[in-house]
Amino acid sequence: RAYNGDEMGLGKSLQALAAIELSGTFPAVIVCPPKLKQNWLKECRKWLPHRKASGLINDLAEISILSYTEIHKYVNVGLGAATKKEQKAALADTGRYFIPHIQRFRSIALDEGHFIKDPKSRRTMASRAIVEACQCDYRFVLSGTPVENRPAELIAPLEFLGLMEHFGGRYQYQIRYCGGQRNKFGFEAKGATNTLELYRRLTGLCYIRRKKKDVLKELPDKIESVYEAEVSNAAELRRIEQD
Repeated sequence: RAYNGDEMGLGKSLQALAAIELSGTFPAVIVCPPKLKQNWLKECRKWLPHRKASGLINDLAEISILSYTEIHKYVNVGLGAATKKEQKAALADTGRYFIPHIQRFRSIALDEGHFIKDPKSRRTMASRAIVEACQCDYRFVLSGTPVENRPAELIAPLEFLGLMEHFGGRYQYQIRYCGGQRNKFGFEAKGATNTLELYRRLTGLCYIRRKKKDVLKELPDKIESVYEAEVSNAAELRRIEQD
């Protein structure tokens, strides 16, 4: 149950795969943005060549790599043909979740975990559906940008990890760390309060955040390399630049 907020380039994917391998929690599922599916398959082949990795869920795959845009297809049988209202109702009903082929994933990792910062989004509910349906023992959230704007963005990831109870539940979290209060528009929790306390509680519970300068101290802050190359379509390039 960990949130890895390391900066980009420090090996979050390797850390997740190592944790799954060392814990032996297979079958496992990795959920990531669509453009990263092939990269995750490459990482699996590189670091865990003895494990069967697939971009689909099937009986043979020890590690399934799915994208956020497709996980709902594996969650509820009726979502494809249902209306948006029916889809939302189905996703809110955890009793209707099902996972074909594999009855129980034992571990799950969400790459670019800030993708589920909206508790009401389809991908957030579908991600939680997999956890609830399969009762995953090991859960990981990976993101180099864990909080983009406000502490409320951590609510959905903490609920996915099953750790919100350590903060007294969502409502108490919103009051303590999101400036939650009632006004004429209802209950709003869009602020940021007691942030240092929140940081300390998170790091003591589940959160790690390291920067390149902390890990790779022998490297300069930035390396810039300039490569010059001839282009065969210079005329087209100039036209595009002028557009």
